Amino acid sequence: MYGIIISVSIIIAIIASIYAYKYFKKYKEIKRDYDILKKDNKNFVSRYLMECEIFIKLSKNIKEILDKVNTASSERELREICNNIEVTANEETPCVDDEVNVDELFEKLQNKQVIIDVDKDIPKNLILDELKLLSALKLIVKKSQDNGIKDKIKISIKMVEKINCNIKLRINIENIKLSNQNVDILNKIFKKHTIDYIDDSDILLIRTNLFCLKSNIEFKEKKKINSMFIDIPVFKQKEERLIPKALVVDDSKHTAIMHQDILKELGVDADVVFSGEECLEKIKNNMDEYDIIFTDNQMPNMCGPELFRELKSLNQFNLPVVIITGDAGEDYYFKEQCGFNEYIVKPLDKNKAKKVINKILKKKK
Repeated sequence: MYGIIISVSIIIAIIASIYAYKYFKKYKEIKRDYDILKKDNKNFVSRYLMECEIFIKLSKNIKEILDKVNTASSERELREICNNIEVTANEETPCVDDEVNVDELFEKLQNKQVIIDVDKDIPKNLILDELKLLSALKLIVKKSQDNGIKDKIKISIKMVEKINCNIKLRINIENIKLSNQNVDILNKIFKKHTIDYIDDSDILLIRTNLFCLKSNIEFKEKKKINSMFIDIPVFKQKEERLIPKALVVDDSKHTAIMHQDILKELGVDADVVFSGEECLEKIKNNMDEYDIIFTDNQMPNMCGPELFRELKSLNQFNLPVVIITGDAGEDYYFKEQCGFNEYIVKPLDKNKAKKVINKILKKKK
């Protein structure tokens, strides 16, 4: 009888030991996972706060935020804290206006896995936030490589819109490989849908940088090639000209070229157009290329004063306009009523042109 009891006790002890060992092993695994999670969370927060340091600086509740980070008990809680920082500060975060050489900027992305193609029509120098743009593009490339993309990624940059110094770039990233969840999140974000929180730090930073750059994004799949289009508004750096440049408007080609030659003799570069409509088109697209406009008064379809009214209606138009007319003694009408900066009575000669140019361009400087 005692032998049976001892045997059963031994069996129970062995079973208990086995379960105890299993639970102990499970406990060690849980503790290991917890330690890794804590380390990962710290890495995540450190990286996020480092790359989004400006958000912390902008926040009025910096102590409260850091206290929450230190007392956070889960990965989700940490990510929500970071996400809230980004959401509340996003609209207040200014882009840094860097003067950037386009070729040098995109060369920083090129490597064995990335091909860069920059449209030759893009101005060489632009004003944009270089750090945010590079960060977003590098993270998109990284996500694709993390997801197992083996083919080369092609990044093409084109200019799709140009109004004076305002330019819109379209960045086409071909052969990307983002998860369906990532694509869905980015689509929802840029279509202004609400996202509770984002659990992917890379996607969070892509979102932050592209939002600050006032970008729009679009995903397309064509012949099994996934592409991401990013439209970004930037500014063209205005080049300072050593030689002033004028635009001459006259329906008579002979007169226009004669006026152009007079201006060139005075050291002023000049283009010519032969109608008010041509002048408007040229100024809409190239306003920053000119310092002064000379226009004839009597022209078919659009006379000088009508052209001037149309020019003044253009966004950001601030160029001085001089009217050349055969009507003497109309100083009050042309300058006070119409608003021309100066008027010259025909025929235009070197002395009249020099006097007006010196007066207007000196005042402009």
